[in-house]
Amino acid sequence: MITLTNRQEYDYFVERGFQPLILNPFVRLEHGLRVEIQRELFGHSILSKGNILKGNQRFYEWCWKHILTDGEHICQNCAAELFEYSADFISHVISRSNEPIMAHDPRNVNIFCRVCHGLWEDYRNRKKMNIYVFNSRLMITLKREYRIK
Repeated sequence: MITLTNRQEYDYFVERGFQPLILNPFVRLEHGLRVEIQRELFGHSILSKGNILKGNQRFYEWCWKHILTDGEHICQNCAAELFEYSADFISHVISRSNEPIMAHDPRNVNIFCRVCHGLWEDYRNRKKMNIYVFNSRLMITLKREYRIK
C-alpha cells in the first residue's frame, strides 16, 4: 500500500486522473492531509463555522461525480441505475449527526437509490442489505482512523 503524506504527492495522483480521497485498497492518504484536503474542497464539517449548506452541496456533487461503479451511477446495494444527480442518492455510512467529523469524507458514503438509502437510515433493516458486511468493516476502519470508539 502507498501512503500519500504531502500535497505534492496528492496532486501528482489527481493530475493523472486518480482520486486518492476515494476508498482504495492500494493508496491511502495520511489522515491530517486527508482532513486538510476535505476542508479545502468542501469546507468544515457540520459543526464548524461557514456556509454548511453550500459545503454539503459541494460534497454531494463531488461524490456523485467521482464515485462510480464501472463508469455508471448505480445503487451500490441493489444495482438500480440512477439516471440523474440527486443529493438523496448520497448516503452516509456513519451518519453526519453521529460523527460530524466524518461528514465530508468521501469514503463514508454510498451511492444508493432512494429505497436503499431509506433502508440504510432505518437501523433495523441494515443487516438485510447486500452492502451491510462491507459497510460494517468500513465503519471499523473509519472509526479507528478518526480515533472514535
